[in-house]
Amino acid sequence: MSKRNKKILTILLVIFVCVLTGMAVYNVIGNVGGDKDDITVYFVRHARTDANDAGILAGCETDAKITDEGSKLAKKTGEYLSDVKFDTVYTSTLSRTKDTASIILDANKNSTPAISQLAILNDVNWGRAAGLTPYEAGQKYPDFSEDNYLGTIDNNNFESPIGATSKYTKVKNFENVLEQVIATTPSGGNALVVGHSSFVWLLQSMFPNQVNASDALSNTSVTVLKYNDGRWTLDQLNYNP
Repeated sequence: MSKRNKKILTILLVIFVCVLTGMAVYNVIGNVGGDKDDITVYFVRHARTDANDAGILAGCETDAKITDEGSKLAKKTGEYLSDVKFDTVYTSTLSRTKDTASIILDANKNSTPAISQLAILNDVNWGRAAGLTPYEAGQKYPDFSEDNYLGTIDNNNFESPIGATSKYTKVKNFENVLEQVIATTPSGGNALVVGHSSFVWLLQSMFPNQVNASDALSNTSVTVLKYNDGRWTLDQLNYNP
């Protein structure tokens, strides 16, 4: 084999390895976190709410309250995570995430940090469909679907016909959340992030070969992300304690 062909073969092998690695690893753009490593992020979807029970599209416009059953399951999640020492805790500005985080931290065996609230972690705004059930939305908008009314996670030019937040916008918001988490959590530390079901869109964007478009996050489920040397890996998805 000629030197030229060997060089071409080497390049192709490197590209092949990079593609395989990309299936399980998300490389952070830029220098987020600097030289930090070994940070674990525990993402928990908020406890079940009265809006979940009613089956409505609540989003960020509805400050739904968690139910008694939701509180019990949040406590169970807290017990599952009770040995984890959290260095940082983030929630959205909605009470369902703050209340869920408080229940989880109450069950923790270690000293716990104050809760930091981030508006960019808030759920999607459903626009004129907010407060409707999916059936009602379908009656009002016959072509109603997430992709038709929220766009897709990679469509940066999408404008919702009902004034809803696009999936692309939420993915970018959640990327900023992870940047803040890494910036404030020490190397070797743990972060608790309590948010909403729409966080799954970020996971679909980061790990397209591990998280499908049909995957969802259950109330009080635990998803574990790990950050090391500028890269993210998905260790656990939607685990229900």
